[in-house]
Amino acid sequence: GTDAVYGHGEVNLARAFAPVGSLALAGSAIPVSPVDNASLGSAMGDAGQTGLAATVRDYYGRDYAVDLAPTLARALQPSRLAGALGGGTRSLAATRGPAAFSLALADDTAARLRLTPADRVSARALAGMVAARLGRGTALAFGFGMGSAALAHSLDGDSAPAFVAAGRSDAGIDHAAGATLAMRQQAGRFGLTVASETGDTRVATSGGALDAPARRYGYSSSTFAVDCRFGPLRATLLLGRLDETGTVLGSELGAALGGGGAATWFAESGARLDLGNWHAGAALRRGWTQLAGNAARASSRLASRALTLDLERRAVLDARDSLALRWAEPLRVTGGGLDLTALGTRLDLAPHGHERDLEAVYARPVGAGALTLNGYWRQQPGNIAAAPDDLGIALRYALAF
Repeated sequence: GTDAVYGHGEVNLARAFAPVGSLALAGSAIPVSPVDNASLGSAMGDAGQTGLAATVRDYYGRDYAVDLAPTLARALQPSRLAGALGGGTRSLAATRGPAAFSLALADDTAARLRLTPADRVSARALAGMVAARLGRGTALAFGFGMGSAALAHSLDGDSAPAFVAAGRSDAGIDHAAGATLAMRQQAGRFGLTVASETGDTRVATSGGALDAPARRYGYSSSTFAVDCRFGPLRATLLLGRLDETGTVLGSELGAALGGGGAATWFAESGARLDLGNWHAGAALRRGWTQLAGNAARASSRLASRALTLDLERRAVLDARDSLALRWAEPLRVTGGGLDLTALGTRLDLAPHGHERDLEAVYARPVGAGALTLNGYWRQQPGNIAAAPDDLGIALRYALAF
């Protein structure tokens, strides 16, 4: 109240002059968040740490100079082990003549209790596929909940060790695959595979609640691959396109940065050498991403890259076991950025960090089941230079009955 010391009360000058209400870039209607203007996925890692100056206007039309760099958050990365080990699932598979069928089911008793009998089967089906031979050298497969790359590998008979952390050359985006389709034609030494996939890109940030669901944005992809065998050597060339409706290489961009949605063309070359019990492989992927221009930014481009190197030895201790190593550099933006015309600046999206993964996997049958031991070491995980090393080990024993 009014008194001789404080008059009519104290004034908090910082709060009195702070922006009030919704914010927008000065001279435009482009909204700006004071806390979250982007969630950068692992492909962009720790990009955008330098100053990103902007002038914003509050509800009362007052202008403020702000730095938007602290509002570029890092998207949470899914656990490498939890997703790969597949705990709480059961698998069914059957083959009859030229057709094959497989299905992964969730084994969650609590979830089943909350469903009606009519809903249980569809709700518990996590992933599955149906493949069939249509004729000499022709195979077709349909799937759900599994990526088109895995579906295509099921048709060409190409097997790989069970790595859990060192991703494939297309790793780096948290995709939840929906419907997939693959078709393969074999003609002598040459093979042709076409595949398509639709699903959701999942984005979650560290600033959200731990139990908050990830935001989902649709995507679609299509690939065209040619492979050829020359004795023990198999060479592969793959071309494809990825269309994202609300993300850019798995990153979520706010309106101040022009929003999401992008088209990426990519090319991958690979080779695999089989020499008796020794097997070696390599794959290099390059990508070119195009972002459309709008009121916040001009048309922009990004370049990306991923790499995997594999070495496997079978019959290490006996005729039935195997030991494999993988060196991987997951998907990473290597050049390009956003030409932010509304801010009058350019945001470089190539991260300072450079993730490199090393993983070993040993597998052998034991009794009626199979034993697998994995160990991995990830440097600068998520392409974040300041991130501590990620070390992990997993022991898995699986029985089929």
